[in-house]
Amino acid sequence: TDGSLYERLRGLRIELLDVNRDRVAVHWQEAPPETSFAWHPAAGGELRVFAAEADFEQSGWTAAMASDGNPSTGWAIAPQQGQPHEMRLHFDSSGFPGNTVVQIEQNYGGGHVLGRFRTHWARVQGLPPMLPAIVRAALDKPRDHRSEVEQKSVKDYFRGFDPEISRLRSKLIALEKERGDLKIPTTPVLVALEGGERRVTHVLEAGNFLNPTDEVQARVPGAFTFSDALVSNRLDFAQWLTHSDNPLTPRVAVNRIWSRIFGRGIVLTEEDFGAQGSLPTHPELLDWLAAEYRSHWSQKQLLKTIVMSRTYRQSSAVTPEKLDRDPDNVLLSRGARFRLPAEAVRDQALSVSGLLSRKMFGPSVFPPQPEGLWQAAFNGQRNWETDAGEDRWRRGVYIFWRRSTPYPSMTVFDAPSREICTIRRIPTNTPLQAFVTLNDPVYVEAAQAFARKLLKQRFATIADGVDRARLRMGLEWTLHRPADPRAVKVLEHLLIEQRIALSGDAEAARSLASEPLGMLPEGADPIEYAAWTVIANVLLNQDSFLIRD
Repeated sequence: TDGSLYERLRGLRIELLDVNRDRVAVHWQEAPPETSFAWHPAAGGELRVFAAEADFEQSGWTAAMASDGNPSTGWAIAPQQGQPHEMRLHFDSSGFPGNTVVQIEQNYGGGHVLGRFRTHWARVQGLPPMLPAIVRAALDKPRDHRSEVEQKSVKDYFRGFDPEISRLRSKLIALEKERGDLKIPTTPVLVALEGGERRVTHVLEAGNFLNPTDEVQARVPGAFTFSDALVSNRLDFAQWLTHSDNPLTPRVAVNRIWSRIFGRGIVLTEEDFGAQGSLPTHPELLDWLAAEYRSHWSQKQLLKTIVMSRTYRQSSAVTPEKLDRDPDNVLLSRGARFRLPAEAVRDQALSVSGLLSRKMFGPSVFPPQPEGLWQAAFNGQRNWETDAGEDRWRRGVYIFWRRSTPYPSMTVFDAPSREICTIRRIPTNTPLQAFVTLNDPVYVEAAQAFARKLLKQRFATIADGVDRARLRMGLEWTLHRPADPRAVKVLEHLLIEQRIALSGDAEAARSLASEPLGMLPEGADPIEYAAWTVIANVLLNQDSFLIRD
């Protein structure tokens, strides 16, 4: 520590002073007394131990504990008793006392005592790091003679001196701790059992489980088998579905996508490609699309191919000639025109009004529905607690669904009850649908929010007035096309009529503009907001808003 050169003190004599089961006293004495040094508090001055290290430390019993002044602690080496070990103490060597005695106390008992040992003293400014026993043993061997464990121990030890690796290790420890604190949900996953662990299945005579006959294995029906390969697990089944000799899979998939885009499939009966299903209206087109799809199995590429076609980009306008020759548009003489599905009707109204919540995942939600519906269906044993806040405006896919009492406004728009698998929804057009979009609390709330959204718009200079500017904006937001001047004029007349009709009853106007959405903004004119709520309701009930045109 004083900067002098490394020197090894020779002539060291070790003298055993006392041995019993609790204590071993050892006396080191250098030949020239003035150069002797060790540690003994009673020798006229204490030599401070400022660092201690060992090649191996038992958990909770470190080398530093050998010189911490606490007799209840110490250095221990379990479970590596009987093996050579090394401990290094670093003394502050300034001002050594004269004849110095080093005393080693053995306080563990008689079970484990010090064996043969030797000491080595050095006076240097810095010593190399202490090598663990396994590393030291590995370095004593040629590289080719080291075991895999020894090679790994050497590599890991010297990598520890790289500051970048140390930084990454610290980061890894922190991340692992952070991961351990996370509450990660666990989802059970079905895994196919090995062949010897599967249940044995038999053909049952006359369907009677008490009379099993021949043993059978899982596979697709023989009528559908186009190869001799045994389909016995999920991987085999997936390969069978996409096999080049199986024309059904790409045809069904293409027809399903075509139906979502055009409102009806090339084969009308999407759920039935068998003998009782409909014949394809364009068989060559179906075959070509199926072959194209099978070449890449990319739905994105298939969709791009269809929507960029001239057939898809046709106008939905109907001429007398087209209506006479192709009344149901089976021959695709014009662009497809069909109503949105039930979920999209609700979600679109909420989206345009600015209410739709983009929140994802989580439990089902309970948006408004007619009062007393569940009490009547379940004799009062269940209740529909309407959500507050953004949960009432989440997408339709998150609505709580009970098959015996499905969400009523979606049922009106042909959503199935989900009691059975429904591949194709049969569209209807009934007065109930208009009653829902005009009066259902969800759509009234959307109209109120849409009205407030329009009234927030500010315009610097408008040649034909603020009302017409807002009406044009409402038409463009709902239809995504330039506003028709004739529609603007009709809506303007309706706005004036509503202002006059509501001017005599401010409370009715306030109720129309705020229930169920909530209180109007401070200082708002309830008659103005109510009149615009009626306009918003009309905009959300346009035929072109509900129909894919």
